[in-house]
Amino acid sequence: MDNPWREKFFGFITENAGATFHHATTHDRVQIIYCHTKNKGMWFVPGTGMGPMQPNGLGILKQIVEGR
Repeated sequence: MDNPWREKFFGFITENAGATFHHATTHDRVQIIYCHTKNKGMWFVPGTGMGPMQPNGLGILKQIVEGR
């Protein structure tokens, strides 16, 4: 409940409430939430940590969502 990213995570979801989100899980349990409309995303490992997606990762996600 006191995770510093908790507020940022829910703020990200709220700010983009009308958008479509894409969710992925990597083989090493990293969860990814991506908003194509804003080209923003967050990664998190449950119980460990979270942070914003970096430009390289956002570029890869954008290409995946756009089917390139």
